[in-house]
Amino acid sequence: MTIELLKNKLCNLLGDSSQIARSNFSRRRSMIRLLKFVITVPTFLFIGCTNEDDSFLVSWIMVGVNNSTQQADAHLILGGGKVILIDTGHQNTIHALFNELKFRNIDYIDAVFITHPHSDHYGGLVDLIKSKMGIGVIYMNDVSQEWMKREWWGGNYGDLVKIRKYAMLKNITISTYDKFESFYFNEKCKFNKLFIFNEEELLEKGIGPDINELSLISELKHGEYKALFTGDLNKKLSNWLLENEKEQISCDVLKVPHHGTEGLASNDFFQATEAKICLVPSPTHLWESNRSSRPREVFEKMGSKVFLNGELGSVTVDFRSSGVRVHSSTRRNLFSLNKIN
Repeated sequence: MTIELLKNKLCNLLGDSSQIARSNFSRRRSMIRLLKFVITVPTFLFIGCTNEDDSFLVSWIMVGVNNSTQQADAHLILGGGKVILIDTGHQNTIHALFNELKFRNIDYIDAVFITHPHSDHYGGLVDLIKSKMGIGVIYMNDVSQEWMKREWWGGNYGDLVKIRKYAMLKNITISTYDKFESFYFNEKCKFNKLFIFNEEELLEKGIGPDINELSLISELKHGEYKALFTGDLNKKLSNWLLENEKEQISCDVLKVPHHGTEGLASNDFFQATEAKICLVPSPTHLWESNRSSRPREVFEKMGSKVFLNGELGSVTVDFRSSGVRVHSSTRRNLFSLNKIN
Protein backbone atom coordinates (compact mmCIF):
# COMPACT_ATOMS: atom_id res chain seq x y z
CA MET A 1 0.00 0.00 0.00
CA THR A 2 1.59 3.33 -1.11
CA ILE A 3 1.65 6.56 0.90
CA GLU A 4 -0.72 8.19 -1.64
CA LEU A 5 -3.24 5.39 -1.21
CA LEU A 6 -3.02 5.72 2.55
CA LYS A 7 -3.70 9.47 2.28
CA ASN A 8 -6.72 8.87 0.04
CA LYS A 9 -8.07 6.22 2.40
CA LEU A 10 -7.64 8.57 5.34
CA CYS A 11 -9.48 11.35 3.56
CA ASN A 12 -12.33 9.04 2.62
CA LEU A 13 -12.65 7.92 6.22
CA LEU A 14 -12.64 11.42 7.68
CA GLY A 15 -14.70 13.10 4.98
CA ASP A 16 -15.17 16.86 4.84
CA SER A 17 -14.45 18.52 8.20
CA SER A 18 -17.57 20.66 8.00
CA GLN A 19 -19.71 17.58 7.56
CA ILE A 20 -18.08 15.89 10.58
CA ALA A 21 -18.88 18.92 12.69
CA ARG A 22 -22.61 18.76 11.95
CA SER A 23 -23.36 16.33 14.75
CA ASN A 24 -21.68 14.69 17.71
CA PHE A 25 -22.83 11.33 16.38
CA SER A 26 -21.04 11.85 13.09
CA ARG A 27 -17.91 12.95 14.92
CA ARG A 28 -17.86 9.89 17.17
CA ARG A 29 -18.53 7.56 14.24
CA SER A 30 -15.72 9.10 12.21
CA MET A 31 -13.30 8.87 15.12
CA ILE A 32 -14.11 5.18 15.60
CA ARG A 33 -13.52 4.53 11.91
CA LEU A 34 -10.22 6.44 12.12
CA LEU A 35 -9.05 4.43 15.12
CA LYS A 36 -9.85 1.17 13.33
CA PHE A 37 -7.83 2.38 10.35
CA VAL A 38 -4.84 3.42 12.51
CA ILE A 39 -4.82 0.01 14.18
CA THR A 40 -5.34 -1.98 10.99
CA VAL A 41 -2.72 -0.36 8.76
CA PRO A 42 0.36 -1.07 10.93
CA THR A 43 -0.85 -4.64 11.32
CA PHE A 44 -1.21 -4.96 7.55
CA LEU A 45 2.23 -3.47 6.95
CA PHE A 46 3.82 -5.74 9.59
CA ILE A 47 2.26 -8.86 8.14
CA GLY A 48 3.32 -7.84 4.66
CA CYS A 49 6.94 -7.58 5.79
CA THR A 50 6.99 -10.82 7.78
CA ASN A 51 9.17 -13.67 6.57
CA GLU A 52 6.96 -16.44 5.22
CA ASP A 53 9.10 -19.03 7.04
CA ASP A 54 8.01 -17.47 10.34
CA SER A 55 4.47 -18.73 9.77
CA PHE A 56 5.55 -22.34 10.41
CA LEU A 57 4.78 -23.10 14.03
CA VAL A 58 6.03 -26.11 15.95
CA SER A 59 4.82 -26.61 19.52
CA TRP A 60 6.31 -28.74 22.26
CA ILE A 61 3.82 -29.52 25.01
CA MET A 62 5.17 -30.83 28.30
CA VAL A 63 1.93 -32.57 29.26
CA GLY A 64 0.61 -31.90 32.76
CA VAL A 65 1.06 -35.45 34.08
CA ASN A 66 2.64 -34.30 37.36
CA ASN A 67 -0.27 -32.63 39.11
CA SER A 68 -0.35 -35.29 41.84
CA THR A 69 2.36 -37.09 43.80
CA GLN A 70 3.17 -39.31 40.80
CA GLN A 71 6.21 -38.26 38.74
CA ALA A 72 5.95 -38.91 35.00
CA ASP A 73 7.13 -37.78 31.57
CA ALA A 74 5.01 -37.17 28.45
CA HIS A 75 5.79 -34.66 25.70
CA LEU A 76 3.89 -33.88 22.52
CA ILE A 77 5.47 -32.12 19.55
CA LEU A 78 3.09 -30.76 16.90
CA GLY A 79 3.81 -29.08 13.60
CA GLY A 80 2.58 -29.05 10.02
CA GLY A 81 -0.22 -31.49 10.84
CA LYS A 82 2.26 -34.01 12.26
CA VAL A 83 2.38 -35.31 15.82
CA ILE A 84 5.01 -37.17 17.81
CA LEU A 85 4.94 -38.25 21.45
CA ILE A 86 8.01 -38.63 23.65
CA ASP A 87 7.10 -40.99 26.50
CA THR A 88 3.58 -41.69 27.70
CA GLY A 89 3.76 -41.02 31.43
CA HIS A 90 2.78 -43.52 34.12
CA GLN A 91 -0.32 -45.69 33.90
CA ASN A 92 -1.70 -43.69 36.83
CA THR A 93 -1.41 -40.46 34.82
CA ILE A 94 -2.68 -41.66 31.43
CA HIS A 95 -5.94 -39.72 31.93
CA ALA A 96 -3.97 -36.46 31.76
CA LEU A 97 -2.41 -37.49 28.45
CA PHE A 98 -5.79 -38.52 27.02
CA ASN A 99 -7.27 -35.18 28.13
CA GLU A 100 -4.47 -33.30 26.35
CA LEU A 101 -4.93 -35.32 23.17
CA LYS A 102 -8.67 -34.72 23.25
CA PHE A 103 -8.24 -31.00 23.93
CA ARG A 104 -6.01 -30.71 20.87
CA ASN A 105 -8.26 -32.90 18.68
CA ILE A 106 -5.47 -35.40 18.07
CA ASP A 107 -6.58 -38.82 16.84
CA TYR A 108 -3.33 -39.94 15.20
CA ILE A 109 0.27 -39.94 16.43
CA ASP A 110 2.91 -40.40 13.74
CA ALA A 111 5.55 -41.76 16.10
CA VAL A 112 5.86 -42.61 19.79
CA PHE A 113 9.33 -42.54 21.35
CA ILE A 114 9.95 -44.35 24.64
CA THR A 115 13.18 -42.92 25.99
CA HIS A 116 13.96 -45.79 28.39
CA PRO A 117 12.16 -48.67 30.15
CA HIS A 118 10.97 -47.10 33.41
CA SER A 119 7.25 -47.19 34.10
CA ASP A 120 6.90 -43.43 34.61
CA HIS A 121 7.93 -43.13 30.96
CA TYR A 122 6.32 -46.17 29.30
CA GLY A 123 3.49 -46.87 31.75
CA GLY A 124 0.70 -45.32 29.70
CA LEU A 125 1.66 -47.00 26.44
CA VAL A 126 -0.55 -50.11 26.69
CA ASP A 127 -3.64 -47.99 27.37
CA LEU A 128 -2.69 -45.71 24.48
CA ILE A 129 -2.33 -48.68 22.13
CA LYS A 130 -5.64 -50.17 23.31
CA SER A 131 -7.46 -46.87 22.77
CA LYS A 132 -8.85 -45.60 19.46
CA MET A 133 -5.74 -43.48 18.92
CA GLY A 134 -3.98 -44.19 15.64
CA ILE A 135 -0.23 -44.80 16.00
CA GLY A 136 2.19 -44.95 13.09
CA VAL A 137 5.24 -46.48 14.79
CA ILE A 138 6.71 -46.99 18.26
CA TYR A 139 10.42 -46.65 18.90
CA MET A 140 11.88 -48.35 21.95
CA ASN A 141 15.07 -50.28 22.59
CA ASP A 142 15.34 -53.77 24.01
CA VAL A 143 16.58 -54.29 27.56
CA SER A 144 17.60 -57.47 29.37
CA GLN A 145 15.56 -59.09 32.10
CA GLU A 146 18.68 -58.89 34.28
CA TRP A 147 18.84 -55.10 34.14
CA MET A 148 15.08 -54.82 34.71
CA LYS A 149 15.31 -57.07 37.78
CA ARG A 150 18.10 -54.94 39.21
CA GLU A 151 15.72 -51.99 39.18
CA TRP A 152 12.50 -53.83 40.05
CA TRP A 153 11.12 -50.64 41.59
CA GLY A 154 11.37 -48.77 38.26
CA GLY A 155 9.62 -51.18 35.91
CA ASN A 156 8.71 -54.73 35.06
CA TYR A 157 9.97 -56.79 32.14
CA GLY A 158 6.47 -58.27 31.82
CA ASP A 159 5.18 -54.77 31.02
CA LEU A 160 7.46 -54.62 27.99
CA VAL A 161 6.21 -58.02 26.81
CA LYS A 162 2.64 -56.76 27.16
CA ILE A 163 3.42 -53.64 25.10
CA ARG A 164 4.68 -55.79 22.24
CA LYS A 165 1.66 -58.08 22.49
CA TYR A 166 -0.90 -55.28 22.19
CA ALA A 167 1.08 -53.50 19.48
CA MET A 168 1.08 -56.69 17.43
CA LEU A 169 -2.69 -57.07 17.90
CA LYS A 170 -3.18 -53.54 16.54
CA ASN A 171 -0.62 -54.02 13.73
CA ILE A 172 1.58 -51.25 15.12
CA THR A 173 5.26 -51.57 14.33
CA ILE A 174 7.77 -51.40 17.17
CA SER A 175 11.26 -50.45 15.98
CA THR A 176 14.56 -50.04 17.76
CA TYR A 177 16.52 -46.79 17.62
CA ASP A 178 19.14 -48.09 15.21
CA LYS A 179 16.39 -47.70 12.59
CA PHE A 180 15.69 -44.05 13.46
CA GLU A 181 17.64 -40.87 12.74
CA SER A 182 15.25 -37.96 12.14
CA PHE A 183 11.57 -37.03 11.96
CA TYR A 184 10.83 -34.03 9.71
CA PHE A 185 8.04 -31.57 10.43
CA ASN A 186 9.16 -29.60 7.37
CA GLU A 187 12.43 -29.00 5.56
CA LYS A 188 13.65 -26.60 8.28
CA CYS A 189 12.33 -28.29 11.40
CA LYS A 190 13.15 -31.80 12.54
CA PHE A 191 13.43 -34.05 15.58
CA ASN A 192 16.79 -35.84 15.70
CA LYS A 193 18.27 -38.74 17.60
CA LEU A 194 21.57 -37.61 19.11
CA PHE A 195 22.66 -40.49 21.34
CA ILE A 196 21.34 -43.72 22.75
CA PHE A 197 23.51 -46.56 24.07
CA ASN A 198 22.71 -50.19 24.80
CA GLU A 199 23.80 -52.10 27.89
CA GLU A 200 27.05 -53.37 26.39
CA GLU A 201 28.06 -49.91 25.16
CA LEU A 202 27.41 -48.37 28.58
CA LEU A 203 29.45 -51.02 30.36
CA GLU A 204 32.33 -50.43 27.95
CA LYS A 205 32.27 -46.77 28.99
CA GLY A 206 32.28 -47.72 32.67
CA ILE A 207 28.66 -46.65 33.06
CA GLY A 208 25.92 -48.81 34.50
CA PRO A 209 24.12 -50.95 35.04
CA ASP A 210 21.72 -48.00 35.20
CA ILE A 211 18.50 -48.00 33.16
CA ASN A 212 18.31 -44.20 33.27
CA GLU A 213 21.54 -44.09 31.27
CA LEU A 214 19.82 -46.05 28.48
CA SER A 215 17.81 -42.89 27.79
CA LEU A 216 17.38 -41.47 24.32
CA ILE A 217 19.09 -38.07 24.05
CA SER A 218 17.43 -36.12 21.25
CA GLU A 219 16.87 -32.63 19.88
CA LEU A 220 14.21 -30.54 18.18
CA LYS A 221 15.66 -27.99 15.75
CA HIS A 222 13.68 -25.17 14.18
CA GLY A 223 15.84 -22.63 12.36
CA GLU A 224 18.30 -21.17 14.87
CA TYR A 225 16.49 -22.64 17.86
CA LYS A 226 17.13 -25.95 19.55
CA ALA A 227 15.46 -27.95 22.32
CA LEU A 228 17.34 -30.78 24.03
CA PHE A 229 15.45 -33.81 25.38
CA THR A 230 17.38 -35.83 27.96
CA GLY A 231 15.13 -38.62 29.21
CA ASP A 232 16.42 -39.47 32.69
CA LEU A 233 20.07 -38.74 31.96
CA ASN A 234 22.22 -39.23 35.06
CA LYS A 235 25.65 -37.99 36.13
CA LYS A 236 27.99 -40.59 34.62
CA LEU A 237 26.69 -40.46 31.07
CA SER A 238 26.27 -36.67 31.22
CA ASN A 239 29.96 -36.34 32.12
CA TRP A 240 30.91 -38.66 29.26
CA LEU A 241 28.84 -36.57 26.84
CA LEU A 242 30.41 -33.40 28.20
CA GLU A 243 33.88 -34.79 27.59
CA ASN A 244 33.23 -36.37 24.20
CA GLU A 245 30.25 -34.61 22.59
CA LYS A 246 30.14 -31.15 24.14
CA GLU A 247 29.30 -29.38 20.89
CA GLN A 248 26.08 -31.42 20.61
CA ILE A 249 24.53 -30.48 23.96
CA SER A 250 24.11 -26.71 23.70
CA CYS A 251 20.46 -25.65 23.45
CA ASP A 252 17.97 -22.87 23.98
CA VAL A 253 15.38 -25.02 25.75
CA LEU A 254 16.19 -27.99 27.99
CA LYS A 255 13.98 -30.84 29.15
CA VAL A 256 15.44 -31.39 32.61
CA PRO A 257 16.22 -35.08 33.18
CA HIS A 258 15.15 -37.38 36.01
CA HIS A 259 12.34 -35.05 37.12
CA GLY A 260 14.93 -32.67 38.53
CA THR A 261 15.97 -34.99 41.36
CA GLU A 262 19.44 -35.79 42.71
CA GLY A 263 21.38 -38.26 40.62
CA LEU A 264 20.51 -36.39 37.43
CA ALA A 265 23.07 -34.88 35.05
CA SER A 266 25.99 -32.93 36.49
CA ASN A 267 26.12 -29.18 37.04
CA ASP A 268 28.90 -28.91 34.45
CA PHE A 269 26.63 -30.56 31.90
CA PHE A 270 23.80 -28.12 32.60
CA GLN A 271 26.12 -25.13 32.37
CA ALA A 272 27.49 -26.41 29.06
CA THR A 273 23.96 -26.51 27.60
CA GLU A 274 23.63 -22.74 28.19
CA ALA A 275 19.86 -23.31 28.26
CA LYS A 276 17.80 -20.15 28.64
CA ILE A 277 14.59 -22.10 29.32
CA CYS A 278 14.28 -25.27 31.42
CA LEU A 279 11.16 -27.44 31.57
CA VAL A 280 10.87 -29.72 34.59
CA PRO A 281 8.36 -32.63 34.55
CA SER A 282 7.89 -32.98 38.28
CA PRO A 283 5.30 -32.67 41.03
CA THR A 284 5.68 -29.36 42.89
CA HIS A 285 6.49 -30.96 46.24
CA LEU A 286 9.32 -32.98 44.68
CA TRP A 287 10.89 -30.00 42.93
CA GLU A 288 10.73 -27.97 46.15
CA SER A 289 12.31 -30.75 48.21
CA ASN A 290 15.97 -31.24 49.15
CA ARG A 291 16.20 -33.87 46.41
CA SER A 292 16.05 -31.09 43.82
CA SER A 293 18.15 -28.46 45.57
CA ARG A 294 21.19 -28.93 43.30
CA PRO A 295 19.43 -28.29 39.95
CA ARG A 296 17.44 -25.42 41.47
CA GLU A 297 20.68 -23.75 42.50
CA VAL A 298 22.51 -24.32 39.20
CA PHE A 299 19.60 -23.02 37.08
CA GLU A 300 19.37 -19.94 39.29
CA LYS A 301 23.11 -19.39 38.82
CA MET A 302 22.72 -19.80 35.05
CA GLY A 303 19.83 -17.31 34.98
CA SER A 304 17.61 -19.90 33.29
CA LYS A 305 13.84 -19.57 33.36
CA VAL A 306 12.36 -22.72 34.95
CA PHE A 307 8.82 -23.98 34.31
CA LEU A 308 7.27 -26.82 36.27
CA ASN A 309 4.23 -28.75 35.04
CA GLY A 310 3.39 -29.82 38.60
CA GLU A 311 2.64 -26.14 39.22
CA LEU A 312 1.48 -24.88 35.82
CA GLY A 313 -0.18 -27.91 34.25
CA SER A 314 0.70 -28.49 30.61
CA VAL A 315 3.45 -26.12 29.49
CA THR A 316 3.76 -25.23 25.78
CA VAL A 317 6.86 -23.96 24.01
CA ASP A 318 6.06 -22.46 20.60
CA PHE A 319 8.93 -22.37 18.09
CA ARG A 320 9.00 -20.09 15.07
CA SER A 321 11.98 -18.94 13.04
CA SER A 322 11.71 -15.54 14.75
CA GLY A 323 11.61 -16.73 18.34
CA VAL A 324 10.33 -18.93 21.13
CA ARG A 325 7.33 -18.33 23.38
CA VAL A 326 6.40 -20.21 26.56
CA HIS A 327 2.85 -20.39 27.88
CA SER A 328 0.72 -22.82 29.87
CA SER A 329 -2.79 -24.02 30.45
CA THR A 330 -3.06 -21.56 33.36
CA ARG A 331 -0.94 -18.61 32.12
CA ARG A 332 -1.05 -17.23 28.58
CA ASN A 333 2.42 -15.65 28.51
CA LEU A 334 5.29 -16.89 30.64
CA PHE A 335 8.44 -16.02 28.69
CA SER A 336 9.71 -15.16 25.21
CA LEU A 337 13.12 -15.64 23.63
CA ASN A 338 14.18 -13.84 20.47
CA LYS A 339 17.76 -14.04 19.18
CA ILE A 340 17.15 -11.28 16.66
CA ASN A 341 16.74 -8.77 19.45
